[in-house]
Amino acid sequence: MMKDFNYYLDKTGEIGYVEKNLKSLVYLKGLPEIKPNEVVLFENGYVGLVLGFDEKLIETLVLGSVDVGLGTKVARTGQEISARVGDELLGRLVNSLGLTYGEEIKQVPTSENNSNSKVLEIRPAGIDKRKDIDTPFITGVSTVDLLISLGKGQRELVIGDRKTGKTDFLRQVVFSQASQGVVCIYCAIAKSRFDINKTYDYFKEKKIDKNVITVASSSSDPSGLIYLAPYTAMTVAEHFRDQGRDTLLVLDDLTAHAKCYREISLLAGRFPGRSSYPGDIFYIHSKLLERAGNFRVIKKNEKGEVENKEAAITCLPVAEMTMGDLSGYIQTNLMSMTDGHIFFDIDLFNKGMRPPINSYLSVTRVGRQAQSTLLKSLSSELTSFLVKNRELKDFMQFGAELTEETKRTLDMGEKIEGFLNQGYDLMVPLNANILVIGLFWAKYFKSMGVDEVKQVTRQFIDFYLKNENVRGRVDNMVSSSADFEQLVNKLMEDQSWVSTVIK
Repeated sequence: MMKDFNYYLDKTGEIGYVEKNLKSLVYLKGLPEIKPNEVVLFENGYVGLVLGFDEKLIETLVLGSVDVGLGTKVARTGQEISARVGDELLGRLVNSLGLTYGEEIKQVPTSENNSNSKVLEIRPAGIDKRKDIDTPFITGVSTVDLLISLGKGQRELVIGDRKTGKTDFLRQVVFSQASQGVVCIYCAIAKSRFDINKTYDYFKEKKIDKNVITVASSSSDPSGLIYLAPYTAMTVAEHFRDQGRDTLLVLDDLTAHAKCYREISLLAGRFPGRSSYPGDIFYIHSKLLERAGNFRVIKKNEKGEVENKEAAITCLPVAEMTMGDLSGYIQTNLMSMTDGHIFFDIDLFNKGMRPPINSYLSVTRVGRQAQSTLLKSLSSELTSFLVKNRELKDFMQFGAELTEETKRTLDMGEKIEGFLNQGYDLMVPLNANILVIGLFWAKYFKSMGVDEVKQVTRQFIDFYLKNENVRGRVDNMVSSSADFEQLVNKLMEDQSWVSTVIK
């Protein structure tokens, strides 16, 4: 627990007073030795965070839904703003300071009162502590793993209109990673309490909550807590990275965070820029996302020996668009500071595609370098085919007469799109994905209809997950294939073996 007001008053020998009150922002007088990001304590027990100051007043963000009266006494703590971290957070729903969600903010974790706390504002690790992204990040979503491809340590923006299934997709990715033992931090920024509880209950229902930490700030929370939420989530992720553990960090979403910071800035009277956002909004987000990546970690093992390990913070920030507009200020800002984006298309959503990911408008800048030769050749072949299929669909609108070859291409394209429309209840392992696409090229599904293909492939994936012998044979076939062409040739040569796997 934090010490009381009198303790800090005696410790620092400085006292200040509230000179001006703007709800979540207050301006203080006094405290000559105050520093940015320092925690201050009001005499009523509430806490504030110093944002900045001039020669007369100190701008302070109140971390609570309380109206601090004029003339209220304030004391310095001498401590920077920190958040609680550690293994004890696993499986829990916590607020923007790592404390129990819903707890009244009359204490803040600091190095003075909690050894398991870390300062929120740190300098991102330099290039000497970073490593190339060379390991695939498997989401369990076929469209992403086959056509977009991510790597561990990548920062990939998830962008789309409101209510297009972005959060459902993110839950799906968290489930896929947490099931593999990866520590996942889901950060809800200015969400409704219903949505926060729904997400937290999903993790418990799927029995992955022991590997998941939910950092939440609701839309009814004070601006200070909403502002700090993503920084706390990143700090928690860095704690596990320093232990040599890979982490997944989901920031849902940063457009809401930008709006919160805009409100604070306008309240403070700062000059508004484009769309009324302050000029430092780019800095606010870039200093956060720069802390993710793939890192070299030096740590001691149980015997006291120094080990060089590799650990990644894979970050999936979210941005919300309006009416499919990719050119918004915050959206383009976030695109420029991430390693690509996954685009959720509202038109595909309305057509029933789940998840409605538009692979043509999605980008990955570093994920390709983590792909195997087989996956690279498969991704190239599949992308080329889907582009050709889309062009043929557009051409059909002119009433052109179709050749038999064109009909076969359109039929196969419809079946592949049916397979990629996997919904949110299915996780597809990478090797199972690769084998199914190989079977399309081996013409195994030629005589089946779209619905039958979807049913057969779902049965195979279930069979693959439950039968160790089948899983071993599939994994061996995929790993022994140098490229996609060789895999297809193997599948065409051994149709009898395929029939025992695909039931």
